[in-house]
Amino acid sequence: MKNRYYRFFQEDGKSLMMAFDQGGIGKTDSDPEKIISAAVCGGIDGVLTTYGVLKNFGHLLGKIGVLMRIDAFPSALSDQPFLPKMADYTVEDIIRLGADGIVCNGMPGFQHNGIDYDKESVQMLTKVVSMCDRYGLLAGAEMLPNNFSTNPKDRTIDAMKIGCRLAAELGLDFVKTEYVHTVEEFKAVTQNCYVPIVALGGPFSKDSRAVLQYVRNAMDAGCKGIVMGRNIYSHENVEGMVRALRKVIHENADPDTAMLELQ
Repeated sequence: MKNRYYRFFQEDGKSLMMAFDQGGIGKTDSDPEKIISAAVCGGIDGVLTTYGVLKNFGHLLGKIGVLMRIDAFPSALSDQPFLPKMADYTVEDIIRLGADGIVCNGMPGFQHNGIDYDKESVQMLTKVVSMCDRYGLLAGAEMLPNNFSTNPKDRTIDAMKIGCRLAAELGLDFVKTEYVHTVEEFKAVTQNCYVPIVALGGPFSKDSRAVLQYVRNAMDAGCKGIVMGRNIYSHENVEGMVRALRKVIHENADPDTAMLELQ
């Protein structure tokens, strides 16, 4: 087991990570220094971010785990989707900035304009695994069948089982994916995947209790944590929201108890 794993997953085997990697695609106007400082004070376990954020604000992260987004993603000015392609950063670049691992999008079954990118996605994931294993970095993938599809057939339990199990078979250290359906139904996904599954944080909601209930359900379904973006960095009380999420994830609290951290 890679030692860097334990910078994200605590003694209870669970993790609370903040995704702060969406500025380039136009999803945030947040101040990185303010957001990162508040999240660290709240007790975040790890941060998933970009090369630029890490280069300029890495000194604020202290001893928490750091994951770097490695995808060559389109800008907010493009109407093109994510395609399975790695950015041109080297392993030396990643290590020099102090990152503990990398994350990329996995796109099983992804098709666009009649082109099937499934094979390219698998090839990219294997490159990520090989690179990370060679240098002792943690390798994670956001496994979403057919990419960011809104078609219900791409979010069936069978589709999610295939996507997450594929990541484990390819050698990824953990999987980030969407928690869908009911607690009992999603257990089939977590039980079929022999590496930790962490749920993505979902769309922004002003209803903090609903967000905490979503996290409670994901944990009860067997997820080992959360990688949450907008519902942390867009919250009016970033530090308090992180503390509330910690209550649910690390202390097995119910949403009402966790809500006390926001008062």
